[in-house]
Amino acid sequence: MRHDARVTQTRERTGTPATPIPVDEAVAGGRRRFRTLDSFRIVSFRWFFSSMFAGFAAIGTQMFVAGWLTFELTGSFAALGVLHLAGGITGLLTALPGGVLADKVKHRKRFIQTGQAAGAIASLAMGLLVASGNVQFWQIAVGASLVSGAHTLTMPARQALTPSVVGMRHLTNAMALYTTGQNASFLLMPAFAGWMIGALGPEGSIEGTQYVYYLMAALYVGALVLLFPVEIGARAAAGSSRALGQLADGLRYVGRDPVLRPLLIYNASVGLFWMTYMTLLPGYAKEVLGAGAGAL
Repeated sequence: MRHDARVTQTRERTGTPATPIPVDEAVAGGRRRFRTLDSFRIVSFRWFFSSMFAGFAAIGTQMFVAGWLTFELTGSFAALGVLHLAGGITGLLTALPGGVLADKVKHRKRFIQTGQAAGAIASLAMGLLVASGNVQFWQIAVGASLVSGAHTLTMPARQALTPSVVGMRHLTNAMALYTTGQNASFLLMPAFAGWMIGALGPEGSIEGTQYVYYLMAALYVGALVLLFPVEIGARAAAGSSRALGQLADGLRYVGRDPVLRPLLIYNASVGLFWMTYMTLLPGYAKEVLGAGAGAL
């Protein structure tokens, strides 16, 4: 109370206007929580984080189930490579335009929800194909590419939305929690998907994968719904400058920046060399370890 009185007196003497503390950032009873979880004091960020976690859980599940289903149908390591090549090309073709669209669209939240709806539809369609017993490799590749494309196209918008939800003061903490949630979902969901395939279908059968795709569709729907309570005001869309010009400007900026350039190279290297083991893991587990989906 004494501190508040001194601050008030100082503002009265200097004429500095008092800045009200948002209600959703107030701490009950004046007690401060661990700084690691500071951003969770903001109601909109709790909804935003839950939505993003559900979306990451869906894409983490996709990383496992598409590869497992491909190897069960084809028994080919080459098919696994083609599957992930298709997803990688789609991601490459959509990530850069996604950055331009994140600047141009007026309602980023609706743009993100559109991508989540596309992921839900693609996942549901894949589940129905597996249930019909007529699923083919090319359909798996197309479905995986659609899910990957929807995810990477809206990724820049998701990242750009974070400062609007938490403000610059909590941005670093929010991004740390955001990344933690992403990594946790990528760690836990493939394991859960493997358990589902083993538990809900006969051994050596692809029947259980349909339920994993249904789970993915439900996660995408949950991500879409959880984003509705996030309070984000409409923003002015970017000017009418050409998209290709904006894309070229962004690439030139990254190429000249001494900090961003090595970070981009590092991230590309991690994706190139780290993801290869995940690509081959379903085949390696079955052929070398003799493990089923549940063990994987």
